[in-house]
Amino acid sequence: MVAWWDYGDWLSDIGNVTTLCDNTTYNSTQIANVGYIMMGNENQSMQMLNVYNGYGLGRVNYILVYLVLDITEPSSGVYSAGPAGYGDEGKFEWMAAISGTYETWYEQNGYMNASIPEDSWSAATDAAAFGNVSSTTNQWVWSDQGENCTINELMYYAAVQYCNELTNSGLSITPSWTATAPTYFAPVEIAGLSTSPGQYGGLVPLVAIYSINYTEYYLDTGAVP
Repeated sequence: MVAWWDYGDWLSDIGNVTTLCDNTTYNSTQIANVGYIMMGNENQSMQMLNVYNGYGLGRVNYILVYLVLDITEPSSGVYSAGPAGYGDEGKFEWMAAISGTYETWYEQNGYMNASIPEDSWSAATDAAAFGNVSSTTNQWVWSDQGENCTINELMYYAAVQYCNELTNSGLSITPSWTATAPTYFAPVEIAGLSTSPGQYGGLVPLVAIYSINYTEYYLDTGAVP
């Protein structure tokens, strides 16, 4: 299982699954590589995942993201949904910062290309390569690179599924993002889709698990196990 290290002990102790990193991981390279998987675009993520997968031995099959939505109901009766900042939607900056410290190594080993700005980031830029906080709304706005990073796609695809569920239940909701289905990650389980907006005071936690489609990646890119 691939997930940010914060959830590693829960996954191993309660979920009985093996994770790439957890709360006791002292291997900073391992944590950086998980950050890279999250912040890279899908091709970059899959390149790294293919190595951890044991070159086709089926060792890494799932990736997990955790996000918390902030649901509000204005006087119009139409709900609005945005990121609350308590899950990975608030932790991606650390993923960018920690993986960015290995920029030189990633470039030397073919994981980043400094001549293509949208394929690289550094410790100096941290999350700035992926977006910025709007001076007018004080909300995070993703750049083109940020829109295409894996953590963004996985989080907000799950968020849109929640909004769809809410709409299907008869409520109107306007999400603050758009999302497309990931290419190499297929949703297996999204826990929290049935959570009422008022159950936790407007906060809706979602845990999304995706299977990793190596076969499609090999067919599309010519990569090999």
